[in-house]
Amino acid sequence: MSEVSIIVPIYNSEKYISACIESILHQTYKDFELLLIDDGSTDNTNNIIKKYKDSRIKIYRQENKGTGAARNLGMKHANGNYLTFVDSDDAIEQRYLEIMLNACKNNNADIVSCVYMKNDKEPKIKILNKTEAFRYLISLPEKIPMSVVRQNI
Repeated sequence: MSEVSIIVPIYNSEKYISACIESILHQTYKDFELLLIDDGSTDNTNNIIKKYKDSRIKIYRQENKGTGAARNLGMKHANGNYLTFVDSDDAIEQRYLEIMLNACKNNNADIVSCVYMKNDKEPKIKILNKTEAFRYLISLPEKIPMSVVRQNI
């Protein structure tokens, strides 16, 4: 079983998906599984993701049901102690998993969250307990930030 399950919901992402997958496969922290959830793409996305031959990658395909349903399917198949979601048009920093997992473990946190980072700036990380995390997440007007979540909370 992998320590971290990375779930990537994908829909018609042929322009971006390779950069996304490459950024995940080149993480300094290697103990993860990568769940690629193709949400009924109609472009060349499925052919692109099938070309990746890495034992950590698991590909699931469903008819188009939306990002939420794709994430739920990923969680159903996730085996890691921790979960994180990456959008198919994002590339993550090479030390993302290492930094976030260390912050989670060193602080016995249930959820560790960070904002998007541009260029080489230091990430802003929030470490929250269950109650703080719930209040923080429901206070956000639109988008949940990048997060690593302990699976058994």
